[in-house]
Amino acid sequence: MTRAFDTYNTPEWREARDTFIAEQGGVCEMCGHKEGDVVTVVDIKGHVKNIVIKLNPHHKEKIKLGIGARNKLITKLFNAFSKNKILWERLKDLAVGELGDYVDSRDIRARMKTLWYDNNKQLVDKEYQKYKQAASEQYLILTPATAYVTCQRCHYAREKGLLLCKKCGLYYHKPKYRQCYRCGGM
Repeated sequence: MTRAFDTYNTPEWREARDTFIAEQGGVCEMCGHKEGDVVTVVDIKGHVKNIVIKLNPHHKEKIKLGIGARNKLITKLFNAFSKNKILWERLKDLAVGELGDYVDSRDIRARMKTLWYDNNKQLVDKEYQKYKQAASEQYLILTPATAYVTCQRCHYAREKGLLLCKKCGLYYHKPKYRQCYRCGGM
């Protein structure tokens, strides 16, 4: 698996997705629409849009892959290395020797991290491969405790922190308001 979305292109994912949606009743948890329903929405400018509902399971906690996850892993391994005081001081002396005496402590730490990474690339790569394998397996685990079923509209709204309007059940609003703009706003 090279990219985060490669897991979604596998037959195992499609099978797990279909099974989970069927187990959850085949409806969106927020709006109650079924897959294939057509929802007519009027945007702020008055344009009418017909949206075909497509359901997907979404993990409650995000599973991160890519450069951000790799950098966090490097930092975690580097911090574990920092507990070995003798090696830490040697690396610090090396970094100060390269940078000079008049540098910020953050610059020294960054250089130490770079030197450490240059010497431990194989360890980082091995640990990152383990992490990617575990993450790809975790993508396939769909239970009510780890995932929920929503349509694209509700998933986007949930990611943005919006709530479904209780009055019309069609539009969304921020939590500080009681209902959506179309139903009266405040």
